[in-house]
Amino acid sequence: MHRPMETGFAQTLLRRPSFEAAVVEAMGATAAFARHTHDEFVISANVGGAERIWLDGRSLEAGPGDTTVYEPGAMQASQGASVAGSRWGFVSLYAEPGFVARTLGLPQAPPPGEPVLRDRGLFGQFMRLRRIIALRDGTDDGLAEETVVAILAATVGAGGCRRPVPRGDALVRRVATLLTDRLGDHPSLTQIAAEVGISREHLVRRFSAAYGMPPMRWALQRRVARARTLLRAGTPPADVAAALGFTDQAHLTRVFRDAMGTTPGRYRAGN
Repeated sequence: MHRPMETGFAQTLLRRPSFEAAVVEAMGATAAFARHTHDEFVISANVGGAERIWLDGRSLEAGPGDTTVYEPGAMQASQGASVAGSRWGFVSLYAEPGFVARTLGLPQAPPPGEPVLRDRGLFGQFMRLRRIIALRDGTDDGLAEETVVAILAATVGAGGCRRPVPRGDALVRRVATLLTDRLGDHPSLTQIAAEVGISREHLVRRFSAAYGMPPMRWALQRRVARARTLLRAGTPPADVAAALGFTDQAHLTRVFRDAMGTTPGRYRAGN
């Protein structure tokens, strides 16, 4: 697991029951997020700098003013860079699939279209969201939700259907389900391989081909995603660490900072 480079990230959060938004700024000249995944749609606009992206096996680039759109479960990683003296910074929207479906008036949220967009009108909506986030307490909920709806309509709602990424055979999907159902138990690679009846080496090869990383590392990212849900609900970091099988709170903090660029305590507090 790679750590964010230099001094990491600073972020300001806005939380609502069905979505979360953040203004994030790299504290150093360059910064990075290692491969990770989210349970929500993640839609972000680059305010400054640029990024190189790894998304489900694809290599992409996004510059200043570009918007990236990732569907739930997509495996992603990014490396930021300064452009014309401007450090990498972005505004992100995390929207639960159910909220997206209701917003678009559909039985379920469709997969988004192209993952990197250049649209001035859409970027303007993100700048509006950025100003709303800066208000923090006292924000007009109607204005916040109106802006989020506009962003979802312009991205997920207008995206059509992107060809889904293959997720391997039934055995690999079974392993993913087992790992997700047992996040707190933290089973070993040997246990999982024995349970599905193949060698550890064969399991690692097949799972990595389908998901972009080995099964134990993938499970760790799922634990981070579950930790975010618990922290948003107000669960203390120490209790989150115990519930999800981390060695201790310090272990959770290291892993969470790698994936999210902030500590569990700050994330829970909305900082």
